[in-house]
Amino acid sequence: LKPGRCQQSSDCAIAWAGYVEEVLVSLKGQQELSRAMRESARVSDEAQSELFRDRYRFLVDRLKGEVRACFFLLKEYVDLPQDFQRQKTWNDCIYEMEVDLKSLGAISAGETGLASVDALVGLLNYWDKVVTLTLAGILFQKAVLDWDLKNEREFADGPMVEMAGAVVNVYSKTESVPAKLRLQELPKAMAPGPFTYVTPTQTKGDAPTTLTSLQGRIISSLRELTSLDKGLRHMKFAERVHLDMHSKTTGKDSAVEELRLEFIKWSERCTQLQESLRSRRVRKTTGGMEVEAEKLIMKLSEKEQTLKEKITVLHKLEGDWQSLKYDLINQRREKKELEEKINRMSKENIPVLEKMKYLLGKTQGAVEHLVADTAVLSEVFRLQVQHNKNIEVERDNLSNDIASMQQQLKDERAMRKLKEAAVAKKESLYLRTMAARRSINESCVEQEELIESIEGGIAEKQQEMEEMMEVIASKDKDIERMKEELQRATKRTEELRQQQSACIQAYEAATGQPGEKLLANFRYVAETWLPVK
Repeated sequence: LKPGRCQQSSDCAIAWAGYVEEVLVSLKGQQELSRAMRESARVSDEAQSELFRDRYRFLVDRLKGEVRACFFLLKEYVDLPQDFQRQKTWNDCIYEMEVDLKSLGAISAGETGLASVDALVGLLNYWDKVVTLTLAGILFQKAVLDWDLKNEREFADGPMVEMAGAVVNVYSKTESVPAKLRLQELPKAMAPGPFTYVTPTQTKGDAPTTLTSLQGRIISSLRELTSLDKGLRHMKFAERVHLDMHSKTTGKDSAVEELRLEFIKWSERCTQLQESLRSRRVRKTTGGMEVEAEKLIMKLSEKEQTLKEKITVLHKLEGDWQSLKYDLINQRREKKELEEKINRMSKENIPVLEKMKYLLGKTQGAVEHLVADTAVLSEVFRLQVQHNKNIEVERDNLSNDIASMQQQLKDERAMRKLKEAAVAKKESLYLRTMAARRSINESCVEQEELIESIEGGIAEKQQEMEEMMEVIASKDKDIERMKEELQRATKRTEELRQQQSACIQAYEAATGQPGEKLLANFRYVAETWLPVK
């Protein structure tokens, strides 16, 4: 570190500090931008997912409401299937329908991602079957009306022909016609229907424009309604007379006459059965068997009621189990949706994050380079201060050595005086033994030589100390001179900052542009031409 380049080093340090601050600000801005992008993407995905779930739930609930309404209407037009082992009621059927709706509402938790469509398809198929059976019951009642009125027709739609055939079959077996159509089985939730997707290989050449059962029965119902309306209008306004409905001999209405005869027949049959029952009761002398039979019937009814209650409890438990199962499936489906959302967010944001990571790495490299250069400069100043401290420590050590040697010299001189006094006092004794005196003299000579050598070493140390003091004085002068130069550099830096602010204000006043643009140009020049270590 040369004293003449202190100003240049100070300018470089200030420029590096400015670059480091700008890089830190840029890094903070990039982090804030990345955080804002992630938050915006998360909020958008959550909003879209929540909107989709709300629409899906609304559509499912709407379809369930349609199915319930049509199912409640079904009991007005059809009768339940005959089951001698377990006699169902409409309440039991409604309970099973609710269980089926729960199963269709929770079927959307599949593994293929299209299970929600399967749930909608199942509800639509269920609604189609219920409405089809309702229309079948209506057409059956119209066929019964035609049978009672002996209304023969040359042409009718397929569903109407089917119901007329059903009326003829029932009458041929029971010699009576029921008021409602008796079903063979109730609709099932998971059975396929017209809304189920069928691959082209499974169609077996069927025409895609074939009418479904519901469509055919709707068309037939509308046509029968129109025909019934026309018939009522003709009967009311007497615009037409059906001659074939009258007997040729008597001129009476043959259909009414036949109904009257059938009523008389069944009334007589009922009277005969009542007379037979009364006669059997009269023939019996005791009513114990009847009482026992009544008790057994009552017990049987109680058992049947208990069995129905147990079956109801069993159905409820099965429904609760199904509900828990479907809740578990829903939880798994929501978990999968969250995983898909996380994967989608990662696929969308990973390229941006990788680019930002690359830019962040380059920025961190530049920061590390600037920090290394700043560390080198600070290390130079630190080494200079450490060198000065080492010189001061060596000076103190030399002073301590000299003081200890002077103290040792004083001790040796005092010891020499004591020894000379002792020798003077005991000279008369030492005269008797020359050998002892000679040894003492030799010892004194050796001590004198040692003292002389020590005095010579002290002189050398004093000479070295004087030279070291001169070096310390010169170093102190250099330090004072460097401190003065550092103060002048600091003042010059402050003046340059003031000049910079004045130049920026003048630039903004002259051009109307922000001063950061001018600073950016100078920074570019500084980055291009300043030497980098």
